Amino acid sequence: NMVSWFPPESELALAHGDWLSEQRQGEQTEQRHHRTMAWLNPFKPEVQALMGGLVVDLVRRYDVDGIQFDDHFSLPRTFGYDAQTRSRYQNETGRPLPSQASDAQWSQWRADQLTTALSRIHRAVKAVNPELIVSIAPNQYDFAHRHYLQDWRTWMRRGLVDELIVQAYRMDHEDFLADLRRPEVREAQQHIPTGIGILAGLRDRRISIDQIQRQARAAQAEGLGVSFFFYQSLWENASESIAQRKSGFRSIFPQAVPRLARL
Repeated sequence: NMVSWFPPESELALAHGDWLSEQRQGEQTEQRHHRTMAWLNPFKPEVQALMGGLVVDLVRRYDVDGIQFDDHFSLPRTFGYDAQTRSRYQNETGRPLPSQASDAQWSQWRADQLTTALSRIHRAVKAVNPELIVSIAPNQYDFAHRHYLQDWRTWMRRGLVDELIVQAYRMDHEDFLADLRRPEVREAQQHIPTGIGILAGLRDRRISIDQIQRQARAAQAEGLGVSFFFYQSLWENASESIAQRKSGFRSIFPQAVPRLARL
């Protein structure tokens, strides 16, 4: 999984400060998960070359089934105000830079640049091996598109995605069901393997095996696959014992399915 944000004191940020994106007032950081974080600017050719190079190196060196980008392959809507990006927008559209980060045309233009970045990585991966999977695990579409410029419905429609796992980390069951039944999820099901990401627990939040089972079965009833976040919380940091957790997961998947060997 590729991460586009990291601490500003990291080696990459210190070595290539001009690769970082900016907010309107020139800020290069924001508070995220109680930490100060900077974002790589995915519109810059140097950043695209870095990310594409890392992915190609990975799929060449290791016997992987593919790669996955999640909600971190993105850019918050409040970013994208570095001088190079502002100049490109004005030159390509002939419009002055909007005063609001939420401006529809400005937001979509930046989302289109992210689509272009994914397209280049997708092409590079398939050039190594057409059978490699390019998977994405974003938030539900409206939120991902509006707040993080991830126009993943367009990615899917353009054939840039081989697998979709929508993060549905909901505590309320009706909200969870609503995410399963969104039209873009239904659309994805008609074209590519589609699943739902289920929260198995966080370091500061325990999720019962009963809730995990209920959500997994609801997804399966809709013809969707399931994925769990994150690995350690499958068994640990839970109210139940490891044995109880494993027994609960076995009841969701009563039949073992062997991993198919790739040719």
